[in-house]
Amino acid sequence: MFIKILFFLAKFAPFRVFQAFGSFLGFLMVLSNSKSLKTSSTNLKHVFKSKTKEEIDYLSRNSVRQTSLSLMEAIYVWSNSRDFSRKIYPLISKVNNESKFDSLLGEGKGLIIISSHIGNMELLISWMAHKAENLIIPFTKVKIKLLTIL
Repeated sequence: MFIKILFFLAKFAPFRVFQAFGSFLGFLMVLSNSKSLKTSSTNLKHVFKSKTKEEIDYLSRNSVRQTSLSLMEAIYVWSNSRDFSRKIYPLISKVNNESKFDSLLGEGKGLIIISSHIGNMELLISWMAHKAENLIIPFTKVKIKLLTIL
């Protein structure tokens, strides 16, 4: 229910409000020593065996904060993707290699974009849909049952 409320509010609240809420949520997750923080810390210890406890703590806190912020940004983009020109496009300050994208798209041969899911993939997808008429996005079905009701 909480997630549905967030999707509803995203249609009316300014983007900066969602960013602030994401930052606040991340702060609470760090403050409460959440499961996400513990998992992040455990994973980072395995990956960076030479880092000190302080460095691992710093990285895991920032990871949780940024993940929370990205979640709120994704909800905002999903909720407002139909109003991309007015609500989302003005938020984009820089697109690397946009002229290359436009040039290749203009050739009419089709274009395959391969990207990791780091950052806000939802924004990239919305931006590409805004630029291209025929956009096909293959995906994998959601494996978390709770998310399928959205």
